[in-house]
Formats: sequence, C-alpha cells, structure tokens
Amino acid sequence: MDSYSYLNISAGPGTGALDLFVAGTEEVYVISPVDRGWRFSRVTRRGTVSVTVADGRLLSGARILDALRVASACPGGGNELFAALKAAEVPQAPLRAPDDMLPSLTQLTEGAGTAVRHFLSGRDIEHALSFPFQKSTEAYACTILAPATAAMRPAAECDTAVARITSPLDRRYAVIYPEGVRPSEREIDFGKELSLTYFAEGMKEATHHLLAGKPSPFVEYDGAAMRVRPLSALGIRLEPIPKPDPAPAAPSQPSTASTPRPGYRTVTLSMRFFRRQSGAFGTHTQRQHLGIPVIACRYVPWPPRTPPRRENPRRGELSHRSARGTGTRSKPGANPRGRT
Repeated sequence: MDSYSYLNISAGPGTGALDLFVAGTEEVYVISPVDRGWRFSRVTRRGTVSVTVADGRLLSGARILDALRVASACPGGGNELFAALKAAEVPQAPLRAPDDMLPSLTQLTEGAGTAVRHFLSGRDIEHALSFPFQKSTEAYACTILAPATAAMRPAAECDTAVARITSPLDRRYAVIYPEGVRPSEREIDFGKELSLTYFAEGMKEATHHLLAGKPSPFVEYDGAAMRVRPLSALGIRLEPIPKPDPAPAAPSQPSTASTPRPGYRTVTLSMRFFRRQSGAFGTHTQRQHLGIPVIACRYVPWPPRTPPRRENPRRGELSHRSARGTGTRSKPGANPRGRT
C-alpha cells in the first residue's frame, strides 16, 4: 500500500545484539542510522524485526513500538500487515521534516562500534525511539537500548567495541506550524522558551509563550514533531487594528475669485453700567470688555473730537462756524434790531 511507503518492515533470525548480554533481559532495541531516516529493531531469542522510517518522516516512539509489535505478529506481511498497522493507529502519512532540519534529526555520517543505553521504564524507550539522533552516540554505528537489569558480557568476549552511554537524553523538537503563525525558533530543545505569534491581515498580532516539551494548548507533540495549532482550533480571535481618526476638515474660506480677501479685525466694546440713586445717576459701578471679530470696519474714535477754534484773519473774530454758536439767543417775540 502506498500509504505506508515510508515504512520498510523486515524480519530475520539474527540475535547478535542480544548476545552481548549474559542475563537480565530477553529483548533489546537497536537504533541504526540510514539514508534520510532510521532503522528501529526489536531483537528477541526468536529473531529480529526491523521497521525503517525514511524520507525524513517524524514518527513517535509509541507508534514505532506499535509497528514493531504488529510486524512481529504478522511475519507474512501483505494486506494482513497493513490492516493490522491501520488498526494499531500507526499513521499512514506522518509529518515530514523540512530538508533544512534533517541534519539535526538524522545522522549523516557512518560511525563505528556499538553504544549501549540503559532504560528504566517503557516511557524511557519511547523517548529514546522518538529522538534517535543524539550527539553522544553519533560516532557509533548503532545504539542498543537495554533494561537497567541487563548484565553485559566482559569486553574481552565481545566481537565489537561497546561503550556505555550515561548522559541524559537530548530532546530536540522540530516546530511544524501552519500559515498565520510565526514561531521564534524552528528547532528548539526541551525546556527552552518558544514564542508563537499569530497574525492576519488587518488584525493585531498576538504572541504566546510556552516551554518546549511541556503541555500547552497551543501545540501538540508527536515524537520529535511539535505541531502548532491554528487559531481556528484554539477558538481565539484576533482584534482588528483600529482605524485612525479622520483628519479635521479645513475651515471654509470665502471665495477670492472676484474680490480680495478682507482683513480681519477685532473691535473691543466698552460697556458701562450706572445705577440710579435718589433721582440721579450714581457713579460707575462695573465695566466689561467684549471682543467681537469683524471682517472690516471704518474706525472712528469716540467721543468725536471738536475742531479747534481759530480767528478770522480779516476781522479778528472767530470763524463763522464757531461764531454762529456764540452770542445771546433772543427771546420769543422780541425785536432783534430794536424796531417797533
């Protein structure tokens, strides 16, 4: 079936890896590098069953154990094997790491010798199968996973050099993210902080932080793959970017097509209030100033100025305008010239 083309399952009678131990175990697991992938083997007294995961596929250790168990139960292969794999929920097309991540997820150089790492529980086996690439074992041709109770043969009785690895297991994740997400790192080690920024056109960006390898609603773990969940699966909505306030409208200006624009002036009015007391006006009590903008005006001082008096150069009298305003006014009925 093409859906499981990334898997290569084989079986054989070889028990060489198990022969390195004299007691304490009836099965061991072997991890060996291949081109763009890894071969995982389960070795028992009855033989060896191997599952090769190639093409940069990221398969968790739990699913690798399921595939090995199914392959041991179905030695004939064929449709029966593929149906059993599907029933065991082994993914038909697991995630594939990008090509630029393969150097840190696969072993590109062939080593020599054998490394042995002991495990205490089934959880330790799953982690070791999920993260096959280890800096501490890249110099060796294969790594054997054996229980802590297994007793090894003396080095003199072994046909190959065997090194015991006691350093902690390195867990490095490949960040697989959808569109609309910008991670701070594409590869990250266990326990390191990862920032995920969600973005969309016309929306404010939202950034969330998490620790790699720790439970988080924003990611799902599948072995060495850290799959980032999209916003649609989280039920989170981004806030829209507020639109800027419109620019204030320019004040309307009078048309200057035919007439020039008048100059603006301010007229200050002085108001005085008087109070009438005992039949007469009292003194000034209040004074206010009010500024009124006007377009144009003709300024005339107030009170108006009285023209100065000037003498008539011919008669030595006041000018006729000033003289008419002087003298004694005749009483009604009187003869102005004394005539009868």
